[in-house]
Amino acid sequence: MNQPSKESQIHAFGSLPAKLDQVALPADLHQDIRYVIKVAVGDSHAIFLLGNYQIMVCGSNQYGQLGLPKDEVPELLESPKISPVKFCDDTDLHISDIACGANHTLLLGKTAAGEKRLLVCGSEAGLGFGDLQDKFTPTLQPVAEGFDIDKIYASFNRSLAYNEQGKIYIWGEDFANDRVDHSKLFHDFQQKILSFAVGYLHGLAVTGNRSHRKRGR
Repeated sequence: MNQPSKESQIHAFGSLPAKLDQVALPADLHQDIRYVIKVAVGDSHAIFLLGNYQIMVCGSNQYGQLGLPKDEVPELLESPKISPVKFCDDTDLHISDIACGANHTLLLGKTAAGEKRLLVCGSEAGLGFGDLQDKFTPTLQPVAEGFDIDKIYASFNRSLAYNEQGKIYIWGEDFANDRVDHSKLFHDFQQKILSFAVGYLHGLAVTGNRSHRKRGR
């Protein structure tokens, strides 16, 4: 009896390039990792976290949101492409989480030494550097000294990071759409964040000390 395929099937709708619905995962991916762990989309770009913890990108690169040099992809990448993420010492970064704002991208990963790193690229409005420069290659965003990031979120020109202890940092724009040129502590719940979501002018956080348990018979 044939076993069902574990390969992920990609389906796009709306204004993303129509080719996306026709393209399978790259042929050089090993059969055991031919699946997508997570997807994130901005206004006109898409990021895929693959089974080997690399990323695949497609769509607009107008502001550098794909993390690819302007001379390589000046405007639009119609066919998905695997994009190895390099850290400053040219070593591969093991990506664990992704998030997209309107025209920027957040990539959370670990170095070979197990150290967490947050890299950002795209429109300067969501990056929190205050230099008015779009980034076409993933650039280190230190957020805050001693802050151990667990999850990342982005929406519009807003970027957020939080840890399980309840601290949330924000940069880009706040919920009044005012610029936040450098990351700042947004809130400290002082308890575990169980779930989190952000919209345009609002957000929701669920906190508590419960752990999720599977129920059986």
